[in-house]
Amino acid sequence: MLEKLSRNTLLKVERGNTINFQEKIEKLKKNRIIRWAHGYPDKYEIGMCCIGYQLIYFLLNKCDEVFCERFFADYPYTLETNTPLKKFDIISFTLHYELMYPKVVELLIKNGINLFAKDRRKPLLIGGGISVSYNPEPLAYFFDAFIIGEGEKVIYKVVDTYKRNKNKSKEEILKEFSKIEGVYVPLFHVDSSYKIERQRMKHINYIQPFIVSPNTLTPNCAYVEIMRGCGRGCRFCMLGYVTRPPRFRSFSILKDIIDRISKYTNYIRLVAPSEAEHPQIKRILSYLKENKFRILVGSQRADLVDKEFLSLIDNEEFTIAPETSQYLRLKMNKLITDEQIFSSVKYFSNFDFKSLKLFLMVGLPFEEKRDLEDVAKLVKEINEKLIENNKKVKIKLSINSHIKMPFTPFQWDRQLSYEEYVERLKLLKKELKKCGLSNYEIIKMSQKQLLLGGILVRGDRFTGKILYDAWRYGNTLASWLNALKLNGKSVEEYLKPRDFDETLPWEVIDIKVSKDYLIEEYYKAKNNIATPPCRVGICKRCGVCQ
Repeated sequence: MLEKLSRNTLLKVERGNTINFQEKIEKLKKNRIIRWAHGYPDKYEIGMCCIGYQLIYFLLNKCDEVFCERFFADYPYTLETNTPLKKFDIISFTLHYELMYPKVVELLIKNGINLFAKDRRKPLLIGGGISVSYNPEPLAYFFDAFIIGEGEKVIYKVVDTYKRNKNKSKEEILKEFSKIEGVYVPLFHVDSSYKIERQRMKHINYIQPFIVSPNTLTPNCAYVEIMRGCGRGCRFCMLGYVTRPPRFRSFSILKDIIDRISKYTNYIRLVAPSEAEHPQIKRILSYLKENKFRILVGSQRADLVDKEFLSLIDNEEFTIAPETSQYLRLKMNKLITDEQIFSSVKYFSNFDFKSLKLFLMVGLPFEEKRDLEDVAKLVKEINEKLIENNKKVKIKLSINSHIKMPFTPFQWDRQLSYEEYVERLKLLKKELKKCGLSNYEIIKMSQKQLLLGGILVRGDRFTGKILYDAWRYGNTLASWLNALKLNGKSVEEYLKPRDFDETLPWEVIDIKVSKDYLIEEYYKAKNNIATPPCRVGICKRCGVCQ
């Protein structure tokens, strides 16, 4: 956790793309500009590591008619002018995961803003980001509009529409917003008979703007997106359906971005579902090394990792995601074998990493006791491979309960309760002990994390009332359980299985992957049938490339 600094200190040390604030402030004095506050409901040190958050900030400030300022959980007034949020015309949030939602409630109420949209004339409140792009309903009582999908495609249309209609009533402005493709206005949407299509960029070959700061979790590090979307079709993974098709940033564009970054820092974090998937990843990494960059990457597919790739990165900790047993992995359409995992571990052993992290899950559909036994054996063999290669590192096991995410083939399945999750963890620990393993650390979910995963990920519009009450009572586990009871709801209502013909809360969104396709994938999982990865522009199976 970093020390909280003054606004002026934060702004003074930021480097990268610049915005002419003085010109904006002169227009502000003459009341000739739209005032827009863009928020990230977590600390500055985390929010400024978010590419999407930075991108919207830059796109808005490219508009002569807009002055966009930033705010965060620890800087609830704007950084640029220290202005309370209620003074703005529009407030927006980038929302990445559901645990952020209580902080949204807090930021608005502490700024003296009416939380419920029906009680608020100004400012207008707009939400965007991945979590509201697959289910905006739990926040629909509070927000006036949501941008569904990739904001680059929509944000200027929102600005132009507001500019033309800003002197009209709120309802008239929102009516105009509702005509924009990809904008969801809850006021005019009481059922899912008309769906809002998630917006996608055809390509990401543009120069990504950036800010680097010594006051982020990875100080002076520039985050660069090299790939967007995934076409692998792992059946447990929402991103593999909602963000498809995969799109790669070209080497020539990345080279230009890297050259610009090199004027300010030599520290970079590449961002992709799996960086090794980029068809020119070795060329990208080699160019970065030639220019003396320190390079970080995220979790990698074990079947794509080789010695050359590992020789070019600078992570202290390396991460792969076996997820579960090989048998269940193949049912999930994660087509990676144990042998491929062992090969990646062998390559890992040749380098000076300090730890190896494995992402694992329990509670997947069709899971049996033997799958947990096989996971323990897998971890044991990984440890043995490390010992064989004289590699002494700590193994970190991040073990989550599988959340039945919207727009996946398992969205209809029942989700584990916390008690069931703990039981499976106990069983897995017992199997690890049987294997004689001790050199490992388990990272697990808290009861509150799992509860909110069930309620806010899979919730309907009424869930917003539960969210508000839980925040009022302190946003603790007990307050959430109390809020459920107060509103006549139970945890089991959110965990229960759903019928294929049931209308789900998030079906107000159209991700272009058909419901029939998701049901077909469910039965293919049941019958051990694999689906090949996307062949962009060639196959028409799922509906996205129609």
